[in-house]
Amino acid sequence: MARHTRKMYMIAEDFPLVIYGSSLRYESENDGRSLVTIIIGVVIVPYSASYSFFVTLVVLIRQRIKQLGVARSAKTINMQRSLYILQILQFCTNKYRIA
Repeated sequence: MARHTRKMYMIAEDFPLVIYGSSLRYESENDGRSLVTIIIGVVIVPYSASYSFFVTLVVLIRQRIKQLGVARSAKTINMQRSLYILQILQFCTNKYRIA
């Protein structure tokens, strides 16, 4: 990356230069890592794992509540539906927000 930065900004070879970044194509210059590797390791895996744990825990809690015979009132069911709708709407508006 330093070589490409020096060439792009016309920086002399004897000028000390430290570059932080990543690229998609130059894995050899980034110790065998590319931006895709970083995205998979730092973003996709932790997010999918955390959401999987959350959904699993929600399902287990609901099963345990059913086993104990706890009945939900109509008001509780309506509040839960409203919360789910609010979460879906919030997700949709945040995902497609135009800056």
